[in-house]
Amino acid sequence: MRLIFPFVWLAVMIGLASQGSRVGDIGITENEKRRIEEADIARRVTLLNERDKKRELKNHYPPPSARRLDDGIGNNSIKELMDGFRGLL
Repeated sequence: MRLIFPFVWLAVMIGLASQGSRVGDIGITENEKRRIEEADIARRVTLLNERDKKRELKNHYPPPSARRLDDGIGNNSIKELMDGFRGLL
């Protein structure tokens, strides 16, 4: 019995160790999953930065605004301008 037990134990251990090769592809590893997630995060950050840059450029030049009623019409009064357009309306 003392002589047979070590050989049986060795055969069982070799048998158990060989079971790992029967398991097929277990799928994606943690390192691959982490690399994919990091690439996805980097892509999202790039898209967000581009969107923010477009918003900055859009707000960089504010639209013109009139501060007074007669801004941009020269020295003519409002009444003179209205008289000129009376025939068109």
